[in-house]
Amino acid sequence: MNTQQELKQLFSYQPDTGEFRWLTSIRNGAIKQGDLAGSTNNDGYTMIKVRGRTYAAHRLAWLYVYGAQPSSGIDHINGIRTDNRLANLRLATIKQNNENASIRKDNKTGCRGVHFSAREGKYVAKMEHNKQRISLGYFDCLEDAALAVQNKRTELYTHDVGRAALKERNA
Repeated sequence: MNTQQELKQLFSYQPDTGEFRWLTSIRNGAIKQGDLAGSTNNDGYTMIKVRGRTYAAHRLAWLYVYGAQPSSGIDHINGIRTDNRLANLRLATIKQNNENASIRKDNKTGCRGVHFSAREGKYVAKMEHNKQRISLGYFDCLEDAALAVQNKRTELYTHDVGRAALKERNA
């Protein structure tokens, strides 16, 4: 997608919902005017196909509103990759985007950076910063391990406050 003008000829975008809708019917009526545009890919992002090319909806949202693609990345503040509301998007470096990563699907404790060591019978707190692993120790309770990770993130990270700020804004 080259220009904001071209994008606005094809779609309407609602910043408060993050939805793109087709402005015209295409593909012999397979897509009708007003239909929701896009689908979710294997990585969980909403993707929109236009003229044989596929675009990330969050990047199209940025182009639609601001008229240019950013030179850096775009971060979903709340970590939900399909939430393309303008209030949930911000410019971020790769490092900052990684700092704001969602909890891994295989995490069993429900806390980023914390796992249970059956051998030690304790919770282990670890994190990564600037490609360096940081061990924060062993803890008897999950809450203490999670707090240790969060405190270290607050100290070192530049962008990990996103979800907390968004939760406060939506409360």
